This record gives sequence, structure tokens and C-alpha cells, in this order.
Amino acid sequence: MDKKSQLSIIALPGIYKQAMYYFGGFIHRMNSLGYKTVVAFEYPHKSRYIDEKPDPQLGKIGIEDNVNALCRFMDKLRAGQPEAKFILIGHSMGSMVAQMTAAKLGDKVHGMILLCPVPSREIGLFSWDGLVSFAELLKYGDFWNKPVKRSYWATKRVLYNENMSEGEKWIAYCKSVWESGRIILQVTLARPRIDESLIKIPTLVIGGGKDKLIKPHVAESVAKKYGAEISIIPEAAHDILFDETEDAVVETVHDWIQKRVY
Repeated sequence: MDKKSQLSIIALPGIYKQAMYYFGGFIHRMNSLGYKTVVAFEYPHKSRYIDEKPDPQLGKIGIEDNVNALCRFMDKLRAGQPEAKFILIGHSMGSMVAQMTAAKLGDKVHGMILLCPVPSREIGLFSWDGLVSFAELLKYGDFWNKPVKRSYWATKRVLYNENMSEGEKWIAYCKSVWESGRIILQVTLARPRIDESLIKIPTLVIGGGKDKLIKPHVAESVAKKYGAEISIIPEAAHDILFDETEDAVVETVHDWIQKRVY
């Protein structure tokens, strides 16, 4: 059996991201390299765009709910392909889901790729741009119990590559989805602790040199925590799969899989 056909790569989006929209280009490029099973995982109650009415249950969803949903999804994939090797690739909050899932499942996960990763609690995360983005949530009151969305002003301030045109930024923003306020709390002020001794799998960390939320030194700290390989893409912003930096991510991921997972 071709080694690539044994891999099941599951892509986990970050906050406010619709899974297939964010990872669609990445999946297409990976498919063209011969990786047949590359799927974008949609979190529970998180499918509605910001111009729609949010699912009222979304505000009660925590990161652990996303982890449990992912584990059930992996069980279904494993039932159809018992020899599958799972690689989790998570962006931002999705990287936290990947870390927690890898710690929970142990050797049932075979590799982990963390893009602009949200770190566990012991690693410092503060940034002024992140604080400005977070402050918007105060208008919701008890935001940790509600669906929330981020303004266009805050989104373009913290996420996008400076080379993107205003029109490209607006189109990307309009594809944003509602997010759980509880999860926002869990990736900022109430981040979980993760026992790195539970994660003994090949790990790759990719950061953006121009990321305003997860600065390069934070990505480096996450890599050190797991003894991971690290790559910092100089021109990449936090939304590392937008603009031309997506090609660099795909190339880095492909090379790493060839070396470390096979």
C-alpha cells in the first residue's frame, strides 16, 4: 500500500474560521501531492457565517467539547481504515485542539502540525493587538456564555498579510463564522495546561514572522515544549494559509511528513 494512502490528515481551524474555506487551498495542494485523505473538521454548532443568526448552543461549547467531537470523528475514520495513521494539523485555536487530542489519545495520533499555535498556560502569550481584539468582547457582557463575532476593524488589524488588498481582506472577513465566547476565554485568559510527557509523537511547529497574535518567540516556546521541529515563515501573518505564504506551509509540511512520519 502506498504510504501516503495510509495517512489521514485532519485539519483543525482556529477561532472564527469556517473549516473548509480556510483549509480548502491547503487540501487541494496536498491532494495534488498524493495525499488522498485530507479533511477539514467542522466543530459542533460552528457552521453559521457572521451575517447569519448564530446557533444559540455555540456559546456553551468549550475546547474540550471540540476535542471530544474530534475523537468521535477519528473513531469513524478508523473504523473504515484500521491501518490509518492520523496527523492533526491545527491553526491557532485548532492547534490547542490538536495538542489536547494528542495528549488524550496517545499513540493513536501519529503526528502533529501546529500552525501559529495557541500555547498552553505556562507559556506567555500577551500582545497589544490581541488585547485590542479581546476588548471588543466586553460589549457582550458575559461573553463566555454567548456566541460572539469579531469586527472587521479588529480582524484586519491582527490577522491578515499586509500584501492582501482591502478587497481580499473584506472577502476573507465575510467568510468568518460565529465563535463560542467560552472558547475565546479558553485561548486567552483561561488557557488549559497540557502535560507534554503525554505527547511523544513527531511534531512540527510553523509560525509567522509577521504574526501579531502568536509572535515567533511564542511559536518557538511551543516547539521547545514538545521537542518539535520549527519553521518561521518570514512574511507570514497570523492567517498563515492566506496569500502566497500558503505555498511555503504546504512545502514545509510535505517535506516534514516525508522525513518524520514515514
